[in-house]
Amino acid sequence: MAPFPSFGGLGVYWNWALLNPLLSLHMYFRDFGHTRSPLSSTTLVHRAFFCFEFPTSGVQEFEPNMPEYESLLWPLGMMFPFVNVRNVLRNIVGWAAPLKTRLFVVSGSKDTLMGVVLMRRMTEQYRQAFVALIRRKVLQVGLSIADVDDKDGSAAAVGFTVIEGAGHHIQNDLQWEDAASQILAFFEQL
Repeated sequence: MAPFPSFGGLGVYWNWALLNPLLSLHMYFRDFGHTRSPLSSTTLVHRAFFCFEFPTSGVQEFEPNMPEYESLLWPLGMMFPFVNVRNVLRNIVGWAAPLKTRLFVVSGSKDTLMGVVLMRRMTEQYRQAFVALIRRKVLQVGLSIADVDDKDGSAAAVGFTVIEGAGHHIQNDLQWEDAASQILAFFEQL
């Protein structure tokens, strides 16, 4: 559900900067380096996590559940590629014909942080790694390379969907039922 991109967070941090062009000034001069500075107001939380139509009262109910402090080391550690997608795929069990979706990426169409473009790029990275593992016979799925060496074959293994209208916190946004039904369909096909 709108995961941090496996190839690194430069695009995410760029999106943060677009979301709040005064972020650096706020963080260092107004909030004195406080880690919650990017989410220091209800307006910023709303912009970062929810669709525009989500009620402000709902954002205010959500805010007490947010951590007061967060380490800045983990975002810095994820600035550049930090996931070996081939290792992720190798550790997923149950690859077999007929090929079913074993990894499912969900994106919100109004996600201002991760965004559909970043989520599509990450999904494509996993799909390409899947095909490479089949080619090298690392994954035994009972299919020929011709069966998975195209958009349809790798798409069957690594699914992707966009929840229309949803922001970054898809599970808490107005469209949570749409997301839940798509995730349920993913689980039922396993």
